[in-house]
Amino acid sequence: MSDRITLEIAGTSLSLTSGNPEETMKLCERIKQDVEALMEADQRTTATRAALFVALRYLDEARNQNGADALRAQIASYYDEIQAKNAELDEQARLIEQLTREIDRLRTDSLRPLNNI
Repeated sequence: MSDRITLEIAGTSLSLTSGNPEETMKLCERIKQDVEALMEADQRTTATRAALFVALRYLDEARNQNGADALRAQIASYYDEIQAKNAELDEQARLIEQLTREIDRLRTDSLRPLNNI
């Protein structure tokens, strides 16, 4: 269910519909604080200009987060590949050990007839 909320940022009222009004209000409060901080830092900055700067910063943060998520997924994929290769190496080591024992047994068996002479 979507709820209608009204908020005010830099003197402008906005009416929104949100499926999660609590989270929307938290985000709006953060935006409001960031816009007001920019306007206080530079008295010549308009609300529109401050809102654009905040929007661009949030967009950059979201892109960086998406890049970090992609990097985490790639690292997880590499980790899975390494695990698979390690399992493969373990199997190869077991096979080498088994073949080494078989070679040793065959050498011993092939020398036995000569010892009986």
